[in-house]
Amino acid sequence: MIEDLFRRPYHEYLNDIIKNMVDGVISENEVLVREIKEWLESDTRKSMLAGEAYYRNKTDIREKKRDVDWKSNIKLEHEFAKKLVDQKIGYLLTKEPTIATESKQYRELINDVFNRKLLKTR
Repeated sequence: MIEDLFRRPYHEYLNDIIKNMVDGVISENEVLVREIKEWLESDTRKSMLAGEAYYRNKTDIREKKRDVDWKSNIKLEHEFAKKLVDQKIGYLLTKEPTIATESKQYRELINDVFNRKLLKTR
């Protein structure tokens, strides 16, 4: 997001928290409460909840109302988001990883770890 360009780096934020904890200005519980509160109010969480709602087919069209009496107010909901997400998950989790290296020994070691057993879900 564009606002991330103007936000101070996260490591500076963490350094300030640690400094305040060492100086006794703030306790661990206060840090946790503040972090949880910020997370619950964050745009990232709101986007995640909206995405989950669309995945569960609870779209914004349910909130749309027509003020005209002579037109139908029937809404059609489609599971496009769920279909797209499921397709992407299926592709990402079933495709064997491709790892390019010039070292034959390293390639064999990597292929031993990233084999079909790793991709098996059950």
